[in-house]
Amino acid sequence: MYISGNGGDIEFGLFRDSGHPLNVPIDAMLQPGEVGDARYVRVTKLTRDAVRVSTQDGKDCVLNFTNAKAGGIDFESIQDLGDVISAKVEPKLVETTKTYITSLLTKVLRESHGSLIGVVRSSKIPAFLSDCTVLDPPLDLSGTIAAVRRDSAEIVSLQALEHLVMGIFKSDGVVIFNRKAQIVAYGGFIKLKSSKAMGGARRRAFEAMCDRLGKGIIAAFYQSQDGPTELKRGTE
Repeated sequence: MYISGNGGDIEFGLFRDSGHPLNVPIDAMLQPGEVGDARYVRVTKLTRDAVRVSTQDGKDCVLNFTNAKAGGIDFESIQDLGDVISAKVEPKLVETTKTYITSLLTKVLRESHGSLIGVVRSSKIPAFLSDCTVLDPPLDLSGTIAAVRRDSAEIVSLQALEHLVMGIFKSDGVVIFNRKAQIVAYGGFIKLKSSKAMGGARRRAFEAMCDRLGKGIIAAFYQSQDGPTELKRGTE
């Protein structure tokens, strides 16, 4: 919603993007320092019961509608994750793929009750994540994006793929990407050893992935049930 002064009158209305799946998402456009002289107050859904209120000068606060304390999705960590997932995509598709992956993951994680993502060095699944459902062929996000760029009628295929991705993220376990923006497996489970790590099973599984960074897995991403996110990267 926008409000604009026009002499003695006040004009107001709504603005939104075109809805095209390959457009730059509002999350990326409304970043502090990126909107010139424009001023805004933005309310963003973080979880089912929490929103973030932010302004153009970088000030923000989280409002919780329950007694639970929630942090929130860190958009920068999702952008960084998109960079890793798109690292080996065909050069002419890299920027479009990063933009789309960032937008898709933001949407998916806002509807999620907690997630784990691993990015593997190649499409080979590391032994410690072998307890998973392998997708053969993988869900090829970058390939579908290329098809949409050639023919806008292929948007239907991209939308269908989004529904599959949403379903995958509703399953328990680790969702596994490679660096070509493909989902190669999901429902990954890690055998946890006794440790002093704090937190539930998802948090301890994330710590276990982090301990193996550089051993077939190059990035691990964690989202708690309450919303806060964390990304750790290893050597690529």
